[in-house]
Amino acid sequence: MFDCHDIYQTVTKIDTLLKGKDYDKVEEPMAELFELIHIAIQLSECNQAI
Repeated sequence: MFDCHDIYQTVTKIDTLLKGKDYDKVEEPMAELFELIHIAIQLSECNQAI
């Protein structure tokens, strides 16, 4: 089940990787973040406006 907290955790993970300059490890969490955003849009009222 989708949880908005998942987006926060993923953004935090990406932020930590970027601060540590672990750029090679950012691709997977970024892809995960885009999937979560896509789900959030589908589940939200914003979807009707798009």
